[in-house]
Amino acid sequence: MLLNNEDGANENIYQSFSNQKELANHLNSLSTFSRFLRFTEDFRKEENDQISYSLKSIEGKTYILLQLKDAAEYMLTKDYTDNWNSEMHERFCFWSIKEWKEQLEAVGFELSNNSIAYTNPWIANNRFDNKVKLFDEQMQELPYPPTNALMIAKKL
Repeated sequence: MLLNNEDGANENIYQSFSNQKELANHLNSLSTFSRFLRFTEDFRKEENDQISYSLKSIEGKTYILLQLKDAAEYMLTKDYTDNWNSEMHERFCFWSIKEWKEQLEAVGFELSNNSIAYTNPWIANNRFDNKVKLFDEQMQELPYPPTNALMIAKKL
């Protein structure tokens, strides 16, 4: 994952604040890259379920090596700064659409073929573009992850 490190500040990333509004202002001032660093420090810390990652420099750019589901977790959480402390306890990207379907079928639901996962264009344009790029292990750029799922199911 390559994150923009020029769209905000890169100092005092881990600063503490006495209230949520000051924290939100600070988070909003950080670059996308620095906010990721803060995210990995805060995310599910109390639950001992933090994200593992490493940094790798390639041609003068710093890439973040991590699981795709963890990259998606950050991408889909990074802009919820007004309630950051609450968001840091929630994990949303634990199942793929295939796994959601399997779980629903396992408890007696029949899924319509129209059940889909998709990337909301507004979110992609306003929260991902010029902020984040994803790559596979061969450095081929990947599409943005799904942001929404539509599951159409009926109980058997």
